[in-house]
Amino acid sequence: MDKKEKNFSAWFWIPTLYIAEAISFIIITSVSVIMYQSLEVSNSEIIFYTSLLYLPWLIKPFWSPLIDAIGTKRDWILFTQVLLAISFIVIAFLIQLPDYFQFTIIALWIVSFIAATHDIAVDGFYLVALKESDQSFFIGIRNSFYKIALISTATLVLLFSNQIEKIFSVSPAEFKVVANPNKFFEETIKVDSLTIKQKPGPLKLVSSTSYLEISTKPKTKDQVVFYANFARNMNMMNGFVPQSIVLPDTSMLNDLVGNIGIIKFHLSKKPSEKDEYVITLKFVDGDNKFKVIEGNTLKFTSLNWNKPAFAVIQIDSNVTNKTIATFSAGVEKFSFGWTITFGFLSLIFLLLFVFHKFILPYPSNDEALIEKKNTTVGKEFFRSFARYFEKKKIILIILFFILYLFGHSQITKVLPQFLTDDKIIGGLYLQNYIVKIIKGISTITFALGSLIAGFIIYKKGLKYLMMIFTLMMNISLAVYIYLSWFLPNNFWIVTSLIGFENLCYGFGFSLILMYILNVSEGNYPSSHFAISFGFMSLGILLSEFSSLIIKDSFGYKYFFIWVLISTIPSFILVKLIPIEYNFGKKKISES
Repeated sequence: MDKKEKNFSAWFWIPTLYIAEAISFIIITSVSVIMYQSLEVSNSEIIFYTSLLYLPWLIKPFWSPLIDAIGTKRDWILFTQVLLAISFIVIAFLIQLPDYFQFTIIALWIVSFIAATHDIAVDGFYLVALKESDQSFFIGIRNSFYKIALISTATLVLLFSNQIEKIFSVSPAEFKVVANPNKFFEETIKVDSLTIKQKPGPLKLVSSTSYLEISTKPKTKDQVVFYANFARNMNMMNGFVPQSIVLPDTSMLNDLVGNIGIIKFHLSKKPSEKDEYVITLKFVDGDNKFKVIEGNTLKFTSLNWNKPAFAVIQIDSNVTNKTIATFSAGVEKFSFGWTITFGFLSLIFLLLFVFHKFILPYPSNDEALIEKKNTTVGKEFFRSFARYFEKKKIILIILFFILYLFGHSQITKVLPQFLTDDKIIGGLYLQNYIVKIIKGISTITFALGSLIAGFIIYKKGLKYLMMIFTLMMNISLAVYIYLSWFLPNNFWIVTSLIGFENLCYGFGFSLILMYILNVSEGNYPSSHFAISFGFMSLGILLSEFSSLIIKDSFGYKYFFIWVLISTIPSFILVKLIPIEYNFGKKKISES
């Protein structure tokens, strides 16, 4: 049998294509930020340069006609996956250079264009490889795999990088610091006199406790200065910090300040004589009313590995209730972990290329237009834009793409702040770990909503369901009005309501993607999908930008009321845009 006659089920290749699409996007736009933060690049540089990496996804409609004009969508997918594999291995080596930031940011800029091109080809291939009813059936499948991969990739990559650090460097120590009104700080410092025995296994940083309690009862500045100076002198004596002369602060020594806690560190075994490990204490999550006033940076060697290194942590003097934060002590810079990580990502895309080379079908209508029409690239490039804007009621269609998700998109930027802000300013004041749980559950419910929506469209057709899905998506936003006005403390109420809203969002998002597929039918599927998706992205960008301004002006309560009001245009436009009655519905002949 000819290879072009072998057509594997779409179940084999749709999940992997959209997982690949999600991985490349999240690595470039989010994981790069985490990497640069761990490598101690300044926040101002990170914010400025990494924000530019998203630009190719916004402007990809401008070169999308090339995907339809030159080569097949299948070839473009394979070509870009090979390029991504090569690019990631190049970045892996660039990370080890002295000027790694300049080189890697340029490489990521190039990779972002490759990844955006891969997206264009994948979406175009989805259109030409599946018949109309299958497009609706698999719309939820593609949404689910993309969303889950989007959320899980950053977490898995970070865990992988940390695991590499544990193997090849010093495994970090994580500990919790608790401000406790019922705790009374013992004003003693214990300097271990016993010899610390080496422990087998990987080199680890060991902390004296994993749970440091500090009394909320204030101390005099004189007492705090005494303990901080003692810790500093001990650290200098044992070589953890450079020798220096610090002039004592003798002003207002009787003033009350925040209480302190002391934690000690040592290595689990003796490192080689040539190795030096610079350990930095960092705030991870929780309440930010804790600060390290001594022992921020400590240098361990073969000479001091078994001696106690001291860190002093102080709470804000205004803290009166029990609160908690998580700190991590680990190697200041460990670029080798990121080198291995990007090498592994390169291997993943190489395997995806090999897998897709054999699994992807050869659709009969996946042809290069310059060969099919015997024309030029230039003509097809401009013709694709012309044909798009010649579509019936195109102005209404564009407005629909821009405004349909306007309500939910405003929530996206504001929700993280609303969940964590203090109740005094209208937030729910949730701990970070609870926010992460809510995010995970919301991802699952969104995927579930997408799956159900795709199946219903497959059975009923899109036109019949447009108003129903629009109502579900928009009316469910009212849950945030309830949350902002009543500020419930119950975890299950908050999680259930936000999960329900994301379930309904899965229906609405499936609707707009299906309509984009409908608009993109014809000779220019890749470019017309990219143009339509570009208008949708523009609407999301505008709504996210305006949401923070509106929230800051009116507060959470009235912001969420405004969000519900701002969905009105979507109800009007969904009735005015043209659509074939049975689009997306399974035909009798397909039964």
